[in-house]
Amino acid sequence: MGKENYLGFSDSELWSLLCSGERSALNEVYHRNIDVLYSYGAKITSDHGLVEDSIQEVFITIWEKRHKIKDTTSIKFYLFKSLKRRIFRNLKKSQKFGFQYDFSESAIAQKLKTEPATENLDEATIKKIHQSLNKLTNRQKEIVYLRFYAKLEFSEIAEVMDLSVKATYKLLSRAIERLRGNFVFIFMFF
Repeated sequence: MGKENYLGFSDSELWSLLCSGERSALNEVYHRNIDVLYSYGAKITSDHGLVEDSIQEVFITIWEKRHKIKDTTSIKFYLFKSLKRRIFRNLKKSQKFGFQYDFSESAIAQKLKTEPATENLDEATIKKIHQSLNKLTNRQKEIVYLRFYAKLEFSEIAEVMDLSVKATYKLLSRAIERLRGNFVFIFMFF
């Protein structure tokens, strides 16, 4: 099958084809998810080469173990979890890791411009949002990223971050409280 034939396929249909041995389905999964995976990996480490290598290793492992992989309801969740594990494994070898997401003003501006309620924000407001987000702890930044940028469900975030679902709610709640203390208007964004 060519790439153009997968346009109407759901993630679960694509995953089933991949697991049954269709290499072009693996290629489609890769192309549908590479940008968000790279972005997430770059939040974990600033070593972009390591991120790229880890992504490649994830897809190689998926292909090699495709017959053993169970069905998943969320390819993105599976890939996030696999990538995080792979990056940490690779970082452990070099002993340098920690979620390093810096909410850049340009990324925030781009995100806010796509939200109808926040598309007309001025630069001063975007700068204030940027400053507030960057005052969060690394774990709080990670959960905000996973929930509001990657749009993962709480159960998926819990798996990716190796937390219980209850702890996930608590961590996000604390992050929101901290943001609220820094900047009340930000909640129109969320």
